[in-house]
Amino acid sequence: MRWERLHLYRTHQQKQEVAPAQQQQNMNGPGKRWGHTCNSIKGGRFLYVFGGYGKDNCQTNQVHVFDTAKRTWSQPVIKGTPPTPRDSHSCTAVGDNLFVFGGTDGRNPLKDLHILDTSSHTWISPSVRGDGPEAREGHSAALVGKRIYIFGGCGKSPENNVEVYYNDLYILNTGICVCVASSLDVNFIYVGLFAKCFTHN
Repeated sequence: MRWERLHLYRTHQQKQEVAPAQQQQNMNGPGKRWGHTCNSIKGGRFLYVFGGYGKDNCQTNQVHVFDTAKRTWSQPVIKGTPPTPRDSHSCTAVGDNLFVFGGTDGRNPLKDLHILDTSSHTWISPSVRGDGPEAREGHSAALVGKRIYIFGGCGKSPENNVEVYYNDLYILNTGICVCVASSLDVNFIYVGLFAKCFTHN
């Protein structure tokens, strides 16, 4: 194994249309970032960076894309209603879709679920059945087949607002998709199902 620092390239368009100071900013992509997620799609061709703390140490909900073949950054125009700015969330790639769950808005943990369809760069608010996880941040998520497993994390007690550390496991079945068409457009509604796994001590 060996570490290597990546050297980035300007695109021809950047060379022709962008001022030198802006060129460096575009080459650097999202800039400094922490508490974000980074996921690969299309066989590793594209890396999607979402959320976290960025410029001026403020939370963001921006999406940046790195093309591993061209070694260039871009910030696509995203449609739909985006998640609120957050960090310490999970983001799981399921095909061309990125499932963003939880995190924190800086004051309170979150329990919302959002899907970014990277083929159309559209945020989707899915309909989810079942009892999902309590609001949490710092949890982990892994994809097995079409199921996302979410484990642990940190939340707050509803009684006294004290931090709670979770030792639980939830499954989100992402395999159900309903297509709803109208005369104007076509909407894809993802219907997930949360299930909690119970273990014996």
